[in-house]
Amino acid sequence: VVSVNEGRAYGFEVLNRYKLDKFGLTAIISYTYVRSEFEDKNGDLIPSTWDSRHLLTLTATQKLPRNWNIGAKYRFVGGLPYTPYDIEKSELVLAWNTQGRAFPNFDKINSERLKDFMQLDVRVDKKFVLKKWMYSMYLDLQNLSYFLYKSPEFENYNDFYTDKNVVSMFFMPALGFTAEF
Repeated sequence: VVSVNEGRAYGFEVLNRYKLDKFGLTAIISYTYVRSEFEDKNGDLIPSTWDSRHLLTLTATQKLPRNWNIGAKYRFVGGLPYTPYDIEKSELVLAWNTQGRAFPNFDKINSERLKDFMQLDVRVDKKFVLKKWMYSMYLDLQNLSYFLYKSPEFENYNDFYTDKNVVSMFFMPALGFTAEF
């Protein structure tokens, strides 16, 4: 394999940080617009795997009395391009059996997009300060919005086989403990 094609990437990012010490609040907002393209076999520019176009992150942390902190992060990422399946080839049992999954349609590379991704995470920390030690306990709630991200489906019309969806992380709580000395 020889990489001889050309491509391009361009975009911009805006980031702003707010810090209100009087209220113990810190917030960050970041937005990125990005385009990433490469030449296909015909020399046309098509979206690359990284062409999410829009990325938005909002983060906020609030200091509370008695060494408590609460924070939240919201992420939005535009749908990434993907290559659809070659249904005719994938339905051939002999072809399917060679790799045990559907075949991409290389005539339609990155011609479709996954749905947009979003996730909300929340974390609560409690800090204990001793003479030479600092302990911290936390509860981290990842994907609190319970957003499920599915890959494209493929089903054989003759019910011989199915390519199961790949699903992103479900809601995941985590308890943690740290110590510093």
